[in-house]
Amino acid sequence: MYLKYIKNIFFSFEMLFVLFLFSGAIKSLAFLSWLPIDLTVLLTLLNFIAGFHFFLKRNFKFRLNKFMLIMNILVGSFFSWVLVSLVWSPSSDYALYKAINILVLGGWSFFGGVFIVGSSVERVKLFFSLAAIFGVLFSMQYILLGFEYSQISVLQNLSTDYIRTSTIISTALLFFSTYYFMSINKSYLKNIFLILIQLYLLIIVLSLGAKGPMVGLFISYVVLFLYLRAPQNKSFISGKTIKYFIFLVGILYFLPSIDYEQFRSIKRFNDLVLNPEQQLEFGGRVWLNLSALNMWQESPIIGKGIGSFGLYVFSEDVRAYPHNIFLETMAELGLIGLLLVVAIFFVALKMVPRCNDLMFVVPYVFLIFYIITAQFSSTLSDHRILFTLLGIVSASSIYLSKPMQKKY
Repeated sequence: MYLKYIKNIFFSFEMLFVLFLFSGAIKSLAFLSWLPIDLTVLLTLLNFIAGFHFFLKRNFKFRLNKFMLIMNILVGSFFSWVLVSLVWSPSSDYALYKAINILVLGGWSFFGGVFIVGSSVERVKLFFSLAAIFGVLFSMQYILLGFEYSQISVLQNLSTDYIRTSTIISTALLFFSTYYFMSINKSYLKNIFLILIQLYLLIIVLSLGAKGPMVGLFISYVVLFLYLRAPQNKSFISGKTIKYFIFLVGILYFLPSIDYEQFRSIKRFNDLVLNPEQQLEFGGRVWLNLSALNMWQESPIIGKGIGSFGLYVFSEDVRAYPHNIFLETMAELGLIGLLLVVAIFFVALKMVPRCNDLMFVVPYVFLIFYIITAQFSSTLSDHRILFTLLGIVSASSIYLSKPMQKKY
């Protein structure tokens, strides 16, 4: 029985989908360097095959409600606008590459989230459980490398892509925190395990030095705290509020004993506050943001065209972005693109009916986290998980209103 259960997990669409979403991080691992094909391409093809099999089993029938319909129209309009902007984009090479990445990778991420993962609460649970497990496994690099190298060397190794590493581990941390605070009737052993795994992941996030994921975590925890109120009567659920208060007091109690030199994230925040003029990375990000604003002012309605940021800033047709999806959208896709993005987030965060079910709170809080981190790092074509979460949240009113269905 257990073997069959494990088989269903490892040979599920959700497993392939999680690997696809995190393929950018996975393929950077040294032991996969022997693969003769790009891992993202391979996993994309496997996802298409698994998705086709899913819909074939269901006779290509889709479950749809008005929120999913609105979200699909808005996301489809955004993708169409990206494609249309190729007409006036000065980029001859990177623009097409970026547009294809947004349409194919971002499009499949959204489509798989809304119509496959979001088709049942069972699939949603499996998806987020696998994402959390992947985050824990990814964090184990910290321990495994620690047996061979010093702490500084380990951090340097993990920090070659420290923002993405921190984001992935923060995803697992957020999952365990949400489960800890929202789930009821847990045993003492389970509570102890959840506290320890949260502390373990938090220590690694604090050690990696990424500021964006830390800001995202802070805001996500604030949202989670607000969700400890019953959504209908707005009254506080006292037991959960007390549990949250004890957790925060515990963190504040240990803050004075923290070695800030060891926790690079806190140290970098401290340096940014005390000596902002000496922070070269911060200065570079500000310059990129201002460049994006200047770029938008020259073509405020339709933007300069997809993939044009590199040409505008560096006079080269290369991959470049302002590390902020709102500014990136304004610069390349103009006010029209920005309004579409804002409308997409508005529908997901405000129009979709909210409830205190764990399988709504998890994707909702995750969506907050990834919206925040998208303002500090990466480009539109990299935010596959964000597109997936938009799809899952928009489908939540369907998968939470129906009984669990047979898993294909």
